[in-house]
Amino acid sequence: MRFGTGDLSALLDAPCGCGRTTPRLAGFLGRVGEGVKVRGMFVHPRVLDRSFA
Repeated sequence: MRFGTGDLSALLDAPCGCGRTTPRLAGFLGRVGEGVKVRGMFVHPRVLDRSFA
């Protein structure tokens, strides 16, 4: 079952230290509605924060 929450996240490639084999989330990255398209590319405010830091 999938839910359309609008949350953005990423999957981690590294296995869990406890030995489970299910996919792990890297954490909350933001909301879908916060991004904008600039010259055909999807840009999220968090990406801009990293590039100016």
